Amino acid sequence: MIDDTRVELTNEFVVPEELFIRASRAYFRFSISRLPFWNRLLIFWSMFLLVTIAFQPAQFIRLLPVTLLLALVFQLLMVFLAYRGWRKHFTRLYAPGTVFATGFGPSSMAVKEPESRSETPYTAYSGVLHKHRFVFLKHRHSNSHVMLPEELVPPADLERLRAAIHP
Repeated sequence: MIDDTRVELTNEFVVPEELFIRASRAYFRFSISRLPFWNRLLIFWSMFLLVTIAFQPAQFIRLLPVTLLLALVFQLLMVFLAYRGWRKHFTRLYAPGTVFATGFGPSSMAVKEPESRSETPYTAYSGVLHKHRFVFLKHRHSNSHVMLPEELVPPADLERLRAAIHP
């Protein structure tokens, strides 16, 4: 049963300069360490080779180095554009002077962002990972994560969060 009382916000954090760079790098490192990233990469390379074989079967071996070079350039361009998009997103989210706050109750946690406040029960999360100076909370029934700066989750609250998610 979920408690109906509001969780008090106890940890406040004012975003410093250049946090968006740290956040975009952390998210990039986190995303390439996950299996779905490598699955997409494998699917991309497989499709690229299949299309090459389908359209040029007789010249496939002769054109293989050029095809692989083009695929590599295209893949690097995709990674660069993804990183640029993440950086643009985190620039807006972690603008200097923005105030975030968190609070941890017995059965749920509250997060206050500049334009919203949400309370989520611990049962909505299935994993906690403290990596690259950020805390990542995995949603139970999806492949998405909540990313919080480590300043919003002090060590005592991090241990309480881990204990609540992994009883």
